[in-house]
Amino acid sequence: MEQSKIKIVICDDMPFIAENFKNVLSTYSDIEISALTTDEKSCIDAVIKLRPDIVLLDIQMDLHDAGIIILEKIKKLSPQTKIIMCTIHNEDEFILRSFVLGASGYLVKTEPTSVIINTIREVYKNNVSLSADIAQRILKTTLSAQSEKQDITKLLDTVATLTSTEYEILKLIYFGHSYRSIAGERFVEESTIRSQVNKILKKFNYKNMKQLIKYLKSLHIFE
Repeated sequence: MEQSKIKIVICDDMPFIAENFKNVLSTYSDIEISALTTDEKSCIDAVIKLRPDIVLLDIQMDLHDAGIIILEKIKKLSPQTKIIMCTIHNEDEFILRSFVLGASGYLVKTEPTSVIINTIREVYKNNVSLSADIAQRILKTTLSAQSEKQDITKLLDTVATLTSTEYEILKLIYFGHSYRSIAGERFVEESTIRSQVNKILKKFNYKNMKQLIKYLKSLHIFE
């Protein structure tokens, strides 16, 4: 019995790249290129009409993240169609967004043909295809997000212990105001502001304000 072929729709706004994919992939007996598309409309129309097994979808087309938008629409219109995101940019943001929204694989266009073919076959067999490099970076980003969440929770607990005056002083320093200018705005001596700053530092367990502000900015706490 003849093995059914993997039906693929290619979507890339650069026709020569789409043609190159077609020429390379068509040499494999288990792959059939159902359509070449170059924009959102033609891609969506092809998916609805042909119900391909896989869409090779370029991330960056007319918009910076056009492929991400198309990905969401395809998953709603044809949930059984698997999507492999293709790009020349190996960027964490795109990787994470793609998999969160339902992509089954991710390819950098410059990867060897053997890697591309293996990815297609693994995705077709319902094996989400993640290279070791991509898996490591997703894990790293996830752990970083968890750590940041813990940092923010701890930070907010400390902020809650500040008096309204301490909070306002901290915010002014965060946005670059000097102790002298803050004292002038509040009609107090600069020594009074420095005394308040010392109290703030003790609550955050920091030795100097420069370090504290650097930490707060890393969490974008007032932005």
